[in-house]
Amino acid sequence: MAHSPNIISLIHNEGLKADLLLTGHTHGGQVRLFNRTVGAYKHFHVGQKDDQSVGVFGISRGLGTSRLPIRLNCFPEITVYAINQS
Repeated sequence: MAHSPNIISLIHNEGLKADLLLTGHTHGGQVRLFNRTVGAYKHFHVGQKDDQSVGVFGISRGLGTSRLPIRLNCFPEITVYAINQS
């Protein structure tokens, strides 16, 4: 678990391996126009993704905002993960 998805770059660069990574921080882009993020974190998706080095990782949009107290076409979310061990 990490606050920022920037940790993904560190994992790739250092040759580390993780099975599950949960992050937030991006606010889902906070402002989305024409289905594209405006501002920071354009290169990070929102949601769950599989990655060779990281395994499964998820980036939550969360509830808050930063700098500007608005969200546009980017609804807040609370993400719930069910982890099953087999």
